[in-house]
Amino acid sequence: YEISLGLVGSEMCIRDRSGIALEQLDCEDKALLDMGCGSGLLAILASQKGARRVLAIDYDTNCTDNTHENIQLNKAKNVEVQQADSVKHLTEKFDIIVSNIVKNINLRLLPEFIAKLNSGGHLILCGFLDQDFDEQLIAASAHGLTLVGKHIDNNWLQTEYILA
Repeated sequence: YEISLGLVGSEMCIRDRSGIALEQLDCEDKALLDMGCGSGLLAILASQKGARRVLAIDYDTNCTDNTHENIQLNKAKNVEVQQADSVKHLTEKFDIIVSNIVKNINLRLLPEFIAKLNSGGHLILCGFLDQDFDEQLIAASAHGLTLVGKHIDNNWLQTEYILA
């Protein structure tokens, strides 16, 4: 992948160390939301893996500008970029939602993610410290999510849930 600017946070969501990384997830003909898209790396990867539709959202205009640049560099298709700090304005649902944002924002957005996730859809959360796992699991379970994968790397937690 040809990407400008840093990737440190997104790399955790991509690497195949646990079997739950986006790189291992079937994106073919799926709709994917990348919340907190940063450089757009995850959105680009989903596009290259055959996603039907990819929406990349970040609240920071520097990030959305960088995502546009990286989409062009990588000739990614079916990727739309929006500047926003929530997903409640969206009218569509997604098969996969990836959120690489800090704990408190991920927890605040959790009800919005559930509302925008198709039944049987995958929610991948990054940006939590391993010590926050119990809090995350309780919140996710309360919203009908089932944990199907967990990985910790350098005290950073990545989890994958499925909505029943």
